Amino acid sequence: AVVSTQSTGVEELVKLVKFSPKREDMLKKIQAGIIFDEDYTENSTATSILTIPTTRWTVRGEGFKRIIENYPALMTLWDASLEENLKMDIKARVIGVKTQIKSFQFFFGIFLSERLFRMTDNT
Repeated sequence: AVVSTQSTGVEELVKLVKFSPKREDMLKKIQAGIIFDEDYTENSTATSILTIPTTRWTVRGEGFKRIIENYPALMTLWDASLEENLKMDIKARVIGVKTQIKSFQFFFGIFLSERLFRMTDNT
């Protein structure tokens, strides 16, 4: 139940970043240390997040790992996104994802998912 519950949050998170070139570019700048806050270190070597396919289990572990690596950058991204003039539906989605990824259940689920799906990755 934990893995399936957090999968919905992961899908929404990936959509918010990958389907918005502006947010994806902002995430890259945050990762490079161009935009950051006191919770984020410039020394991070995180790579971009991956789309996690719903039908191919052989590449999911790496996708979950990238979200874990980018956790501080994603939190900064959500804060920066909320400061912009967003449509109400997008703003609601950003607030929802930010709230969900701050929960223990999400964090535990994503670590568990990374461990489980890493065993089936084609690496």
